[in-house]
Amino acid sequence: MPDTGDPGPPGETGDSFGEKVDSGDTARDTGGPPPALGTRLGLCDGYDVTPAKTVEELASAEGDLALLRDLGMGLMRPHRPAGHVFSQNVVAPEGLGSADWSLPDHVVATSAAAGVQLLVTLYPVALLDSEQPQQASVAPKDMPAWEAFVAAVVERYDGDGVDDMPGLALPVYAWEIGNEPYCDAGDEACAAALLELTRASWLAAHAADPEAMVLVGGARPALVAPGDPDEGTIGLYRWFFEQGGGAYTDAFGFHVMTGIAEPPVEGYLEIWRAVAGDTPLWLTEVGVWRAQEGVPSLADDPLSAAAWTTRTLDAAFAGGVEHALWCKARHDLATPPEVYAALRDWIAARPR
Repeated sequence: MPDTGDPGPPGETGDSFGEKVDSGDTARDTGGPPPALGTRLGLCDGYDVTPAKTVEELASAEGDLALLRDLGMGLMRPHRPAGHVFSQNVVAPEGLGSADWSLPDHVVATSAAAGVQLLVTLYPVALLDSEQPQQASVAPKDMPAWEAFVAAVVERYDGDGVDDMPGLALPVYAWEIGNEPYCDAGDEACAAALLELTRASWLAAHAADPEAMVLVGGARPALVAPGDPDEGTIGLYRWFFEQGGGAYTDAFGFHVMTGIAEPPVEGYLEIWRAVAGDTPLWLTEVGVWRAQEGVPSLADDPLSAAAWTTRTLDAAFAGGVEHALWCKARHDLATPPEVYAALRDWIAARPR
């Protein structure tokens, strides 16, 4: 791949991404969306604005899309907290007969217009006055209504021409059921609720779209420090797979401790490969943003952070990860600029 030289300011590189897709100019000339970018590396927290109740509020977070095209990064998870727009209580609080699809339609349409595909997190309930959606770690109170919602949302964005969103240009790439579900160690009733939620959601999604990619809710970090495994988290997913949950997840997403250099990703891979067996692995949260107050962040040392970024991504993909999702530092994908440049160089040097 040719050297693109100085990347220039983020979002001001014109067609520097054109070498990664076919006929980008043709798509723009005809008024259609640009071709989709590669999906090996994506963004873990797109649309991370205070829970938006209008399309205008959502639009304030669309600057990431230009940066993603500049990077050549073609996958995004609208998440923390604007993933609420795909929640049952936001779209269809009174049932599907009165569903309002305006917010999810906007996210799907604007992402597609940039050639960026989506990993959508589905929630039964989002707390609109909170920056975090409620975790979907237990089964909804009304499981038939939830199953109907999952089937409807997957059908709307699957691109099969049946009950699709008007003007749908790119189908949703994948779905995950909640995020970082948690059960106390040994709480099999809680674990069974997660299994049932995932099973019911997977079946509903696949009834609407047999080719749907559906993931169990991503695992919170299994290592809080080198040699210090979170047995509650590991035990939850071990039980899930031992009870046949692998039949109801098309891939397994896991998270690492963001913002710090240790533990290295290899430790997580060793744990989750032993638990998930042959299930494809996705690294759905990794980055240099500060994990918690009082912990030195990689983002505070940009050159070290850039080197860590390249090494971590290389190790993850060498270990069999199929997709990785990058979490922004300080809500800004272009910060620190050294890391932004490292991401861009890493993507440019590899196949889509």
